[in-house]
Amino acid sequence: MYSFKDGGSWPDAIARISERPEFQKSQIRIEDFSRITKGVYNPETGTRTEPSGDPTVYEGQARLIGIRWGTFTGGESQANATTLSAIRVQIPKTAETTVRIKRGCKIFVIDSPNNPSLNGLIFTITSDFQGSSAAARTFEAALDADTTVADG
Repeated sequence: MYSFKDGGSWPDAIARISERPEFQKSQIRIEDFSRITKGVYNPETGTRTEPSGDPTVYEGQARLIGIRWGTFTGGESQANATTLSAIRVQIPKTAETTVRIKRGCKIFVIDSPNNPSLNGLIFTITSDFQGSSAAARTFEAALDADTTVADG
């Protein structure tokens, strides 16, 4: 692999720019509900243990990018009631974010100052495939385009 003047690699050089907060302006939270342990009812004692665990995998800056497609991808041509929009979500690559973030995890948009219409939306991760030289963590997610966010 080519070595840069600072001794880092190509992905390191790209990450120093692409992970800057001015490029990753949105604030998101990624949750994996499989990290919650369900409560259990004991019929002999009549007691229940409370659910436990923290579903939050990541909370912080992100870049949200719509994926452009040349063809129909969400069943629009079949007059389906729901149209899915594909989106890429990029977050900094850190020790905390290199854990496996599984398909089905939810992404909650907390704040998106450059596009307030994204605030409050919830995406579902469809793929967390990373290339071998990824500079930042990138996920593909889906949004139900018929979704609306309640005011207030």
